Amino acid sequence: MDMVGTTARHARRSIRTDAGFSLIELLVASVMLVTVLLAIIPLFMRSIQNNTAGNVHTKISNYSKSQIEELFQLDFDHPRLDIPAGQTEVSIDEHWSRADHEWKPGLPASGLAPWIRTTTVRQYNISAIDRDVETFDFPKSSALDGGAAAGSVHLKEIIVVVRSNSSPLGPTRRIVLRTLKAK
Repeated sequence: MDMVGTTARHARRSIRTDAGFSLIELLVASVMLVTVLLAIIPLFMRSIQNNTAGNVHTKISNYSKSQIEELFQLDFDHPRLDIPAGQTEVSIDEHWSRADHEWKPGLPASGLAPWIRTTTVRQYNISAIDRDVETFDFPKSSALDGGAAAGSVHLKEIIVVVRSNSSPLGPTRRIVLRTLKAK
């Protein structure tokens, strides 16, 4: 009988020790978990903001590059690269239509377009390069008039500026791309 009593006491003791966590232990673990989660939440919020900003920058960059590439593929004397007589540059404003997912001419009447793209074309004589060989930064004053003789126009400068009209992260973003097209 002594053996049976010892086994019963041992069984009761093991049931008590294997019963699980106490309420205090559970509360302490919960507080620790909440503290860790509260410390991590700002990291996730910042990550979301950075991803959104990266998305905006990528779209702006791609819209600029696509316009530069499209105009660069045109012939030197293509009508889209022509400058009217009496002017030294031509600028074209476009806005992105959310509804149609394409560029529309002009600025939006409502001002609600997410992106505005301005394309400027100027033409120069080869002698304009002598002014600033390091940066090829031509002053507007050296741009040739649209009525200049065809033989005197050797370079066309194409500048594309795309800017976000509104940004969820604060100030608008913009990118400026510039290329020279030679005859």
